[in-house]
Amino acid sequence: MSRFILEYKLKQQTPMIHFQYDEEGATLRASEVKPKLDRFLITKLGKGNYGDGLKVAEKNKWLLGEHNSLNYKMRIVAPIGEQPQITVVNGKMFFANQGVHSVEDKKRTVLYEEGFTKIEIIVGILKENRDNLKDFIEEYIRSFFAVTNFGLRQSKGYGSFIVVNNDDSMPTPIQYAALLPADRTWMIDLGKQDVFKGCNQVGIFDRYSVDAFWIYSLMKSGINKPKYNRGYIFQYMHSKNTGNEKAYIKEKYPFVAQSGSNLSRLYHANNNNSSMYVRGLLGIAEFYEFDLITQDHELKKIYIKGKNVERHHSPLTFRYYNNILYWILEDIPQKLLNESFQFSQDGKYKYDECPDKNIIKTPSNFDLIDFMRNFEKYFNGDKSNVAKQIISDADKKAIRSYFFADEDVKELKKKQKQLNQQLTSQQKKDNKQEQREYRRNQIEQYNKLAVLKIIKL
Repeated sequence: MSRFILEYKLKQQTPMIHFQYDEEGATLRASEVKPKLDRFLITKLGKGNYGDGLKVAEKNKWLLGEHNSLNYKMRIVAPIGEQPQITVVNGKMFFANQGVHSVEDKKRTVLYEEGFTKIEIIVGILKENRDNLKDFIEEYIRSFFAVTNFGLRQSKGYGSFIVVNNDDSMPTPIQYAALLPADRTWMIDLGKQDVFKGCNQVGIFDRYSVDAFWIYSLMKSGINKPKYNRGYIFQYMHSKNTGNEKAYIKEKYPFVAQSGSNLSRLYHANNNNSSMYVRGLLGIAEFYEFDLITQDHELKKIYIKGKNVERHHSPLTFRYYNNILYWILEDIPQKLLNESFQFSQDGKYKYDECPDKNIIKTPSNFDLIDFMRNFEKYFNGDKSNVAKQIISDADKKAIRSYFFADEDVKELKKKQKQLNQQLTSQQKKDNKQEQREYRRNQIEQYNKLAVLKIIKL
């Protein structure tokens, strides 16, 4: 048997939520990366079918023992000599830190902004095996890291790495796009490269995360403020004569109608007899939370328990590269279709043990690609202007905060006043002209941010 060592350098693209953030060398874990890479390679081997791929892998003698694990070892090393940026997760796409009052208990991200994370893959090749595993790994490892995130909240863009070129340069936008599945990738260029120039990676990612949050909210749950925008999945399924859980929840739990949630708005054309848990197709949450319109703003929860599925991530994975947001679609697992879910006000009960007995199913079929094609048309039209305006306004506010990130605004005004006292009248006039030009450039940048369009890769 011949033994080969494959070495690759990874550049971290986005912060990774790491449960061992305070340990030296905290980075990707081989215990997470290898099983994912195995499944990715075996699915490729089966031309999109994991089961068929296992048969080919077994025939090729690539499997290790009785486990569906490919026969190679992996070692991952964090950038040597670099201390990572450790940041408390505050993004809208991460709810686990909300309600956690102690800073010490909040989840944190790890980000290596300068160096490379190194990954070694040790492969043994049988001499009689012409179709060797080493070549197969080399063919697909770049595609694997281009579409796979790691750590917590992977589908929301955290924990993104990319394999750099042999000369340590980053892939060009065209090189990166070539690694993505063209039939199931959508993208949106938010046009912020010049606006956020000079900001660190964590700050930039936070801004893109907020953009992704609003677009995803428009797609799934809807937007309630500043103006109501109904979740697009409700509209899409209604066009196919399928009701949703909105009317069902309101009927079963009247207090929802008194909350500030957009669930209090009933789409009257729904037929409650055909109500299905349609939001579950885009990810199963543990509960929904409602802010009641009371003096104390009491929060109430509706818990979700599946018969066979407790929680499941979104089938849309968000990636950020070179100032572009990408949504990469994966297949909705069969176990999520026609699955029964129980809604209740008490999270202690298991499925079918709660006295409420409020059970609703997910649809038995759902074409995610067709849904995205239609959402693309909807978002690019006039009806989603609210989401676009929210993103644009949030970006403008972020830009202003970045401009004054290093100095307190009051101190800046004080220095400006002192400077003006020292200037001649002509210098003051020139200074005002320069400031007007600067503001004009800012406005031009702001206007660019409002031009948002989702397109297919």
